Parts: sequence; structure tokens; C-alpha cells
Amino acid sequence: MLSSTQADQDRTSCIILAGGKGQRMGGSDKGLQQYRHRRLIEHVIDKISPQVDDIIISANRNLAEYNSLGFSVVQDSSDNYDGPLAGIQSAAPH
Repeated sequence: MLSSTQADQDRTSCIILAGGKGQRMGGSDKGLQQYRHRRLIEHVIDKISPQVDDIIISANRNLAEYNSLGFSVVQDSSDNYDGPLAGIQSAAPH
């Protein structure tokens, strides 16, 4: 039987970085854009879910929409949109 510490170490988590400004898309949140009648983030979740135990979404806006997906959502500790590393840093402790 695995201890809880060993079991935690055997879990695989995924951080989906969804915290950009969307400057190249006119300020639109890319993860929430429709593609084939579904939001892009839903396509990502469908592809990654079978491979991981936990999904964490790192987002800076539209938090209610991301929360509605049923996964943990974390926000960068800064509101400056400091880039993908800030998203990883904010989500890593979870």
C-alpha cells in the first residue's frame, strides 16, 4: 500500500496556461474562443485529461467561465500579465 506522500508523488498534474492578454486577437481570450462549436480550452482538456490526474487552469480574466469547467483555477499573483512563467509559478504550489 502506498503512503499518501507516495501516492501524491505518483500523480501527474497539468497546468493549462490561459492567462494572456490576447493582444494578437484584438484582446479576446483565446481559451474561450469557439472552434468547431466548442471553446478551445475544452478541446485542450479533452486531449490532456486521459493523460493526467489533475488539471489546473492558470487564468487572469474570465475566471467565472474557467471555474465553470470544474477544475482548479489559479490567478497570477500579479495583475501585470507577466507572461507564462508567472502562470507556472502561481499554479505550481497547487
